[in-house]
Amino acid sequence: MKLDGQHQVRKAVRELCVFARHNLATDPPFSKMDLIVCRNVLIYLEPELQKRVLSVFHYALKDPGFLLLGVSETVGPLADFFSVVDKKLRIYAKKPTSRRFDLSPTSLDQRFEKTGLGRTARSTGEAGGGPSDLLQEVDRILLSKYAPAGVLVNEAAEILQFRGHTSPYLEPAPGQASLNLLKMAREGLLMELRVAIDKARKQNAPVRRERLSIKQDGGSVQVTLEVIPMRGPARERNYLVLFERVPPSMPGSTTPSATLRPKRTATARQIENLRQELTATKEFLQSIIQEREAANEELQAANEELQSSNEELQSTNEELETAKEELQSVNEELTTVNEELQQRNAELSQVNNDLNNLFAGISIPIIMLGGDGRIRRFTPTAGKVLSLIPADLGRPIGDIRLNPDLSDLEQVCKHVIDTATVAEREVRDRDGRWYSLRVRPYETADNQIDGTVITLTDVNALKSRVDQATTARVAAETSVDSVAVPLMILDAELRVAWASRSFCETFQVTPEETTAHFIYELGNGQWDIPALRTALAEVFEKNIGFHEFEAEHDRGRVRAKTMLLNARPMPYENKARRMILLAIDHITTRRQTEHELRIPGVGAATGEVAG
Repeated sequence: MKLDGQHQVRKAVRELCVFARHNLATDPPFSKMDLIVCRNVLIYLEPELQKRVLSVFHYALKDPGFLLLGVSETVGPLADFFSVVDKKLRIYAKKPTSRRFDLSPTSLDQRFEKTGLGRTARSTGEAGGGPSDLLQEVDRILLSKYAPAGVLVNEAAEILQFRGHTSPYLEPAPGQASLNLLKMAREGLLMELRVAIDKARKQNAPVRRERLSIKQDGGSVQVTLEVIPMRGPARERNYLVLFERVPPSMPGSTTPSATLRPKRTATARQIENLRQELTATKEFLQSIIQEREAANEELQAANEELQSSNEELQSTNEELETAKEELQSVNEELTTVNEELQQRNAELSQVNNDLNNLFAGISIPIIMLGGDGRIRRFTPTAGKVLSLIPADLGRPIGDIRLNPDLSDLEQVCKHVIDTATVAEREVRDRDGRWYSLRVRPYETADNQIDGTVITLTDVNALKSRVDQATTARVAAETSVDSVAVPLMILDAELRVAWASRSFCETFQVTPEETTAHFIYELGNGQWDIPALRTALAEVFEKNIGFHEFEAEHDRGRVRAKTMLLNARPMPYENKARRMILLAIDHITTRRQTEHELRIPGVGAATGEVAG
């Protein structure tokens, strides 16, 4: 899938794979693999390293397992260990083999060193010209013609290599084919070979047996046998077995005195041969007896160890039975835990998807910061408003130049984390838009503060409406203050919410003495009239005003006045927030004129100011 302009393997595929860096030349190989794909790698390696890598592949594959190479690559060095499945596509299958490859890094280094030395020697020889090659060829011919015949065997007496003409001393044994030296030895050599190899093994030194008689072409010949111990490449012990025929004595070499001696009869020679064979047999039997005694001692010790091991195994078996029961219970618990974890993983995946969709669909700019001030998440709207990009995830908020400019945002976040309080302020971006910035602590499920949550609310339209409302209110108050009629606004508790300038001038009070005070407490209580209380209460209950409520104001800082009160409820849906507009008509002069002319009263309800 594509993520931030790059391609990423899907999570479902990643959970099925193991990703690891691996050095084919030095790291231990993997095992039990069904398929190895190695295309266009071997062409860049030296032949020795190619052989090493192919040996690693052979070891790592199952039986059968498949190897896929590049179109220009083959398994040439190890062609006997792989079968061709598709020659065109370079697909090979592993062949089963009993051979064990040496995959240790030290062996590879040794081979490189030897290869380097060989190259140096070849380069030196080539620099010297042709005589060096000629001498080597001469040495090869002389060694092949005059060196003694022999074989190289391992610890099990299996022949690893033939040297020279060995048919006079060895011959294939009848039956199943075998390269065992003791099975191929001619008559007369078997016992001597056993004794010599055993002695060389024990002494770790060359052993030489001379004038051994063997049967050959119906006759008897004498042979000298030599066994030389050697170390193999993997610190294995090998043996070089050399055969050298003893030439018969020449007839012309006899002296005159020798001719006078009686010739040895055939019986004497046979007795001598038998005597030698008897001596060899005694030595062989003695070695076998010693081996048997040593083996018996070892077997006895091994038997005792096996008995103690058997007792330990019995106790171990009981422990394993107990452990098996415990493991079964633990397995059941793990199965339950695994199911719970799978359920939680599914829930977490669902929550993560919900959170991603919520962030994608929400229109409020939101940023989540960690305790170190680094960005964890932000909504797409926050990316647009604050000029953030996906690469900013994990960066400190103080290293990013935001729009609007919030130079002290990092300090504000630290203060919120330290004090566990909420910080609010209004900010303005470069385009002149206003936002309400709110920084609150990020609380975990265990009530630990682990960062902050930053939200931005666009208040540009609201601020414009507030400014307009403020301007309208100031204009309305200015207009009302210009009216000559005293006006007063009472809230639901009959407190003075506002009083006009005409009211303050008429009754000679200040706004501080009027605003937020009960109407009945104004002045010296001259507004505390029972009839007025009842009338104002009916205004709130019935939402109906009253007209021309006559009252006399004869106390306070001014002389007696006669007033007509007019009340009107101000419309508001919430009953608890209703208000009353109270208008006061000053009719003192009119009442004085009527009194002078002795005009009867109008008959309006008259209220006297309580004492």
